[in-house]
Amino acid sequence: MEYTFSSDPQTFAEADAEVHRALAAVTRNKLIIVIAEGLRKPIRTWIDAQSRSYYFEEGVRSHRQICDALAGRNSTLAREAMYVHMATARAALLIKTGSVPANQGGNKKKEEPHT
Repeated sequence: MEYTFSSDPQTFAEADAEVHRALAAVTRNKLIIVIAEGLRKPIRTWIDAQSRSYYFEEGVRSHRQICDALAGRNSTLAREAMYVHMATARAALLIKTGSVPANQGGNKKKEEPHT
């Protein structure tokens, strides 16, 4: 599967939906396939809403890492990349819904100590 990485929200949303569909299909698990299809529209809405944020750029980066790890058949790297992807999505959702203040959103780059 060819995956197009783009900072254009529409292009990214289409590619994102295809990746989620393909990943669900390879599980051959009907429940996962139905869940992935059911998440398609909410994910699209989320991408549109986050298109100008750090979390959108992080999503593009983490998708690339997940796909590269899967293409390289490296389950350890794929698992780690998926964990980071899900943690970032969770942090973005919590911040977007006001459940967590922006400065406590997790997965942000650590600042260098002041010297």
